[in-house]
Amino acid sequence: NAAIQHLMQEDNKLTITIQRKDKQELPQTLGGLISFVDNNDVKGRFFSNIKIDYRESSAIKPTYTDPIYWQLIITICLAFVGGVLLNFMPCVLPVLSIKILSIVNESNKTINQQKAASYTFGVLITFSSLAIILIVLKALGREIGWGFQLQSPVFVNILLYLMFAIGLNLSGVFSIGDAITALGDKWTKDKGMIGAFFTGMLATIVATPCTAPFMASAIGYALTQSNLVTLLIFLALAFGFSSPFLIITFIPSLEKVIPKPGAWMTTFKQLMAFPMYGASAWLLWIMAHQIEPIKLGFPLSGLILIAFAAWLSGQATEKQENSLVSRIGILIIMLLALILAIASGNNTEKESDQFITNSASERYSPAKLLTAKSARIPIFINYTAAWCITCKINELTVLSDETVQRTLREKGVLYLKADWTSADPTITRSIESFKRVGIPLYVLYDREGNYRILPQLLRKKTFINTIKSL
Repeated sequence: NAAIQHLMQEDNKLTITIQRKDKQELPQTLGGLISFVDNNDVKGRFFSNIKIDYRESSAIKPTYTDPIYWQLIITICLAFVGGVLLNFMPCVLPVLSIKILSIVNESNKTINQQKAASYTFGVLITFSSLAIILIVLKALGREIGWGFQLQSPVFVNILLYLMFAIGLNLSGVFSIGDAITALGDKWTKDKGMIGAFFTGMLATIVATPCTAPFMASAIGYALTQSNLVTLLIFLALAFGFSSPFLIITFIPSLEKVIPKPGAWMTTFKQLMAFPMYGASAWLLWIMAHQIEPIKLGFPLSGLILIAFAAWLSGQATEKQENSLVSRIGILIIMLLALILAIASGNNTEKESDQFITNSASERYSPAKLLTAKSARIPIFINYTAAWCITCKINELTVLSDETVQRTLREKGVLYLKADWTSADPTITRSIESFKRVGIPLYVLYDREGNYRILPQLLRKKTFINTIKSL
């Protein structure tokens, strides 16, 4: 029930007061999951077939001293901090090169501030759009979560083209700005503002595979509240995400950290192309987990077409032959690449892979979870995806470690891996049951069926000690 829930504890009795949605007959017994926070750990307890003492009550009017308002304020603050930390997550690093280049490319303080404001506006628009999409899909009954768009091979393919094209642009294969610069200084400045706006949009899009600390609980809370609260929390995320760029450009004392423009910038610009190529390789690797191997020819052929279109654009600019024929030719090539992107995701039914092969994990299923809980077996669930870089780092540095694997075996822990690379309603519902909407998510059950949610950034020593404490 997404309405406000009022809890009151008296001795050994817990009373929960919730809003009644309709006048249908209420069940005599109740079952479900109660989650609570104990020493900063999220824990829970399952219950079933409990007889309920229903009592009708008048409508509850919460006041501004009600805990629900403080919870909202705290969640907004956590969302802001999570947005700040999102800048330092691995999936955002490729786009940071564009942000850095934008700052050092301009020594004029006013223009940098305008770019920062434009970048922030792009971030706000994109985060708001994501919030609205999530709200609409939820209203339509769709089961989705944070980063859901990367479960679509077509979206991943288009993002792959975009990253690759940006890399080619930074490498000097073609330049969007040359023709605009010739029109005068005003157009150049406008182009800078527009460029900063779209950089903000791109940064937000590539940030969605990551869930920074504090973000998971904030987004999970947001999607269970009213549409207005959901939008407010997403805007707090957006302001947090864009705040470092704003702070650097608007606080005079921080101007010293911005290098002065010079000849070194050409080399720096070309160097920043390689994170984009790395991001392209990563996106292609994601597609390898989403589509059949034979269909990988579509995105690979599309990359060749994108490179060809970029080369033609560079040649036309160099020879100052920006004719209608060349522009139509480039447009046709890009349309062909788009058709290949759509074809790559057509009728995709491939099952997600278990891509860490040296870990003794089993594929997650609700049946396995229930069977293990009935047998009083401790369980560790790893909710992961190929597009979640933080998940991959945790798996490579911690979960696939031999000492960790040995500890899991010695304690008799069943290791289940829930692969969310492609859309899976079962896994989505499981994630939502913990009031989360994104990954990484790590859940550890003890033999009594009680669970705790582990940190999103795993540490080997801490993880081993946690397993040993079972």
